[in-house]
Amino acid sequence: MLSAYSNPTWISKNKIKAKNLNFNSTIDFIEFLKPINPRIIFMSSVEVFDGGKGGYSEKDSPNPLNYYGKLKYNLEKYLENNYSNYTIVRTGWNVGLNKKSRCVVSLTYETLLKKKARMAVFNIFFEKFIKLNIVYYEIVRLCVLQ
Repeated sequence: MLSAYSNPTWISKNKIKAKNLNFNSTIDFIEFLKPINPRIIFMSSVEVFDGGKGGYSEKDSPNPLNYYGKLKYNLEKYLENNYSNYTIVRTGWNVGLNKKSRCVVSLTYETLLKKKARMAVFNIFFEKFIKLNIVYYEIVRLCVLQ
């Protein structure tokens, strides 16, 4: 299930629009699907974590720091409490080949070129990158195995 605005900065400035699509409309869609009970593969995000340690697993407790992460985590909880046939997939920043997409490498480079550029360094910076073709392959595999 891919039903979200995905730019955390935009979302923090447009919370009402973001909540309407990322949360309310997604719940409406889940409720619409309930009678036929198809398997839902919900694309969540590492943004449900605070980034403090990195190397997260399913056993780690979410602690979202931004509104995007909070919306994702609230949907995860909704699925867990209201739907039986689901899988939650938490990915990092997916990097595609589309030049118009928000590529973290390009954004980092552009930020560093700015006058008085400052960036925080996180121990999980590079482990968050995932090639989209790997994500797609694993999602298809999940669908076939379930």
